[in-house]
Amino acid sequence: MTTPAGPGGPRPGWLAKREYMIKEGFVYRKTGLFMVGCLLAGLCGCSNKADLSGKWGGRMTLPETGKSLSDLEFELTQKAGEIHGIMNFTKVAGAKVKLSGTRNGDELKFTTEHKRGLSVSFTGTVKSGSRINGKAILAYSDPKVPVKQDSVTLEMTKK
Repeated sequence: MTTPAGPGGPRPGWLAKREYMIKEGFVYRKTGLFMVGCLLAGLCGCSNKADLSGKWGGRMTLPETGKSLSDLEFELTQKAGEIHGIMNFTKVAGAKVKLSGTRNGDELKFTTEHKRGLSVSFTGTVKSGSRINGKAILAYSDPKVPVKQDSVTLEMTKK
């Protein structure tokens, strides 16, 4: 089976079925272009894991009472899967605490250093490059505090 003659004479049918496009001396296969397009789309999809480095605002809410603390600021630095930074209770003097943790895909975990009778352990989900939601455990070691820990929701928004 052959097809009509081209510049080099008749072409076999299998060659015509492959749908070659010839332009400026280069040969492109439509399927090859499709595969390259899929590869590029896949690479772009992988890059949606935005770097979390920067300033974030935060709000902790006690689910039982609905009371919120919204004067939180975070300064995060992400290097590969590691997260480091500072959590700051802005209305309390000297309430900056270091934090460190990990990011695995959309899952974020960090803990703060123990300071002023409090440490925080957070586990949450990166909802987009500008939102993080999750649960935090506030662990108290101050004898003046009647409870030893609270579970709160923590919402963070990139500034």
